[in-house]
Amino acid sequence: MIGATIAIGAAVTLVGSGAFIFSMEPASLGTLMIGILVFVGGLLMRAPKRTSLVGHLVVVVTFIGMLTSASSLPRTIKLISGASIDSPAASIAATALGLLCLLHVTMSVRWFLARRSLKKS
Repeated sequence: MIGATIAIGAAVTLVGSGAFIFSMEPASLGTLMIGILVFVGGLLMRAPKRTSLVGHLVVVVTFIGMLTSASSLPRTIKLISGASIDSPAASIAATALGLLCLLHVTMSVRWFLARRSLKKS
């Protein structure tokens, strides 16, 4: 799970930085900041004593990222269907953020439940 957190953090960071470089819109900086937080959190999870605490904090960050990016999905669907929208790069970046955050939250919940069941046995 630590490797997946680092990989998802790196992917979100790349998406956010690419969107900012491509469009120079401040809206894509939120994606970049969430990616950096998840990446650094993944690196901090390597310490055995901090794995659980930092893992929970990273899940909270990705959950917030997932919720805040949910509004970009309809705009991205309009863009794919051929309509013109304001700040297309930020919408695509936010949609990618939402999907990656959804993946991370799902994987993290499964990981925490598996760790919990191992501790009980």
